[in-house]
Amino acid sequence: MAGCSRWLLTFNPKKVGALVQRADELGVPRISSIFKYTLASTGCMAEGKATARMKFLSSTLGCPMDALRSAVRRVPQILGLSEENLRSKIEFLVNKVALEPDYILQRPVLLSLSLEKRLVPRHYVLQVLAVNGLIKNDVYFYRSVCLAEDNFVARYIDRHENAVPGLADAYAAVRAGKLPVQV
Repeated sequence: MAGCSRWLLTFNPKKVGALVQRADELGVPRISSIFKYTLASTGCMAEGKATARMKFLSSTLGCPMDALRSAVRRVPQILGLSEENLRSKIEFLVNKVALEPDYILQRPVLLSLSLEKRLVPRHYVLQVLAVNGLIKNDVYFYRSVCLAEDNFVARYIDRHENAVPGLADAYAAVRAGKLPVQV
């Protein structure tokens, strides 16, 4: 735990106790390997901030707090993200990728990934490939965004470089925040 959050060692014991209590309230078991990340996430924010972030996520995703607690137990780092960051990811995932809020809650790692560097560029590539009939429309988006960069490039870009010339450049442009030319 100290490697993840050495700063905890500098806190007075009462403050550490309060952080542990807040992590307990989120339902993360102390023996869980995720517990240290929960401590780090809640320790970096003001006392009411975690509760406010939970309420924000609950209202944005339209889900009960119990379902949200389950998601936070798996990826507590999402509590450390700003409301604007979370809102833009949720809007993208729901409106552009057409994922249901329940699906997002079951896969909370989606909220921890970079919108600009991972979610949007990979969605773009999948759409281009689907439009060109090279993959099915229902390719598992979650699986593709969880792939390591090298594996994603090999599976979706390099494999189709002859069928869709310029796809690698377009992917790089989207990752850089630029709109690519037609591919």
